[in-house]
Amino acid sequence: MMLAWRRSPRRWYLVVGSIIGAVFVGFDRIDPSNTAWLRRGDLAFEQVIWQFARQEPIFRWPILALQNYGESWGTEMIGGNALVPLVLSPVWQVTSFPSQYIGIWIALAVGLHAYWASRLVSLFTNDERVVLAGSMMLTLSPALFYRIGWMLHGTLVCQWILLWGLVLYLGKTIAVRRWVLLLVVAMLSNLYIFVMVLAVVGAALLRDFLSRDARHVLTVWRPYAFVGVVSAVFAWVFGLFGTSGSAKGDGTFRTNVLAFLNPDFGIDEFSSIWTNFPYFRNRTLPWESGEGFAYLGLGSLMSLALVLVEWRRVVGRWRTWLPLVAAGLVLFGVAVSNIAAVSRREFTYWWPAPLVDFREVFRAAPRFSWLLYYTVMFAGVCALATTRRLSINRRALLMLCLALVQLVDIAPGLSTSRRELRQPEQRPTFAVSSDWSVLAKERKNVVFAPTFDISIESRDQATSEWQDSPIWFDVVWWASENGLKTNFAATARPATEAVTRENQRLSGEFVSGELRPNSMYVFRTEASRAELIGPLRNGCELRTLSKVALVLCD
Repeated sequence: MMLAWRRSPRRWYLVVGSIIGAVFVGFDRIDPSNTAWLRRGDLAFEQVIWQFARQEPIFRWPILALQNYGESWGTEMIGGNALVPLVLSPVWQVTSFPSQYIGIWIALAVGLHAYWASRLVSLFTNDERVVLAGSMMLTLSPALFYRIGWMLHGTLVCQWILLWGLVLYLGKTIAVRRWVLLLVVAMLSNLYIFVMVLAVVGAALLRDFLSRDARHVLTVWRPYAFVGVVSAVFAWVFGLFGTSGSAKGDGTFRTNVLAFLNPDFGIDEFSSIWTNFPYFRNRTLPWESGEGFAYLGLGSLMSLALVLVEWRRVVGRWRTWLPLVAAGLVLFGVAVSNIAAVSRREFTYWWPAPLVDFREVFRAAPRFSWLLYYTVMFAGVCALATTRRLSINRRALLMLCLALVQLVDIAPGLSTSRRELRQPEQRPTFAVSSDWSVLAKERKNVVFAPTFDISIESRDQATSEWQDSPIWFDVVWWASENGLKTNFAATARPATEAVTRENQRLSGEFVSGELRPNSMYVFRTEASRAELIGPLRNGCELRTLSKVALVLCD
């Protein structure tokens, strides 16, 4: 296997793609010791999770538990990128200096995207020129670079997993071990990606069931049943079935039906060509922006014209493509929601209650459009790579021209995303002096009083007051760097029960004056500290350090 890898030209797509990713991110941010640039957006919380994860015991249950981050909350790494922390935390536990993997992860994700794109295109052509041009088309994905730069979603750069799924789906054999590996990697990388991979597995099952070669039901079901059982065991081991708190969000986000055509994401443009049309200059519908962004790029859209020209061949292979397209359309429907936005108009239609509940669990459901997104993008590449209307030389030339059109079209979006990613490093709101270093050695717990829920659905007064003060995040960052426990965690779902339980416990402590030993209580202001704190037992003192109101207990 290693010899085959060394001989394969596909490895160069991984290498060159990773280098391009490193240039996009910036080589200074590849440096594992450079953590300052991560103090922005979702990247900041991803770094905090990593800093807590690297200090967890190697042997623990569940194996993805974060015992110090949101103490007693039952916090786990499920939902975000648990793959890299799970692999690297045992290695980094022997070091004490700050570290980060996110810069390298983003660069590697671009390389893996190029690698699996080349594997996908090479299923339909042996001409390396066509493979190169087709891989460029699939790698120049606005959805990918939008997440890297503008949205700062380090956990969502693993869209290469979807291309891997398409490679297995379109392969000639049922590779059971590879399906299991794919599902486990997806499970540890991102739950939204995992659901989409499950949909691909379901499509493969339907495809094989519809195949004329399937003479008996068991012939089709047996390998997929094995994949499902083994994957369920891994899900149990990783704690996927035991998440605490409410699983539901509010289902706010949605995708516009015309999102694949729309280069706008609310604040800027991802196209240098479409914006010359009045519609895209004057649109006003807000649901076409933000989380629902899924522009294909002009080169990809132009390649789809050949799908229409080659419709007879497409229909002739309906057993292959229909299940995959159907799975993509179902998830796209979930992304659109039951209040569908088509351009500037909205249409409300009935949904069954279980589907509504499912969408509330996955509140950022517009991401589910990616399965159809990459299926459609690849369909254009595949039609061009296999058409019989052009010679192989003309196919390669036309594919390369469309790849260049794609690059020129999305150049403004790439520039904007890189500029946003390369914003100046944000400094903490208070200077970590030697006094803070002493506190880190003398204390084991950081207690926010009151604690709060930072999830988007939370709108209580305590959360609003803490959000008005950026001090809380700098304290959490400091705690994560110094191996201290906190009674706060930033979770993707409401943590109402955990927050209520913790604040009730705090109220009892403040009334009795019996505070937790070896702890540092953090208050939003000195006024809020005076309002909450009663008489203190011996061993506790009031202190204000770097304008942070504290109560320190020995």
